[in-house]
Amino acid sequence: MSEGSFQPLKVAIIGTGYVGLMTGVSSAYMDHRVVGVDRDASKIELLRSGRSRGNPVRLL
Repeated sequence: MSEGSFQPLKVAIIGTGYVGLMTGVSSAYMDHRVVGVDRDASKIELLRSGRSRGNPVRLL
């Protein structure tokens, strides 16, 4: 791999609470492939609909 080349990573986030969600969104923004896993199905459904629990956080 040459210097300066970018290789996207496959990232798994376990838990989509505040820390997991921010880590996943930040990684996806940097063009990595991200999968989030949570035992609370309602959190996953909210994310699939483009929403999340708690206060909205502006990332950009």
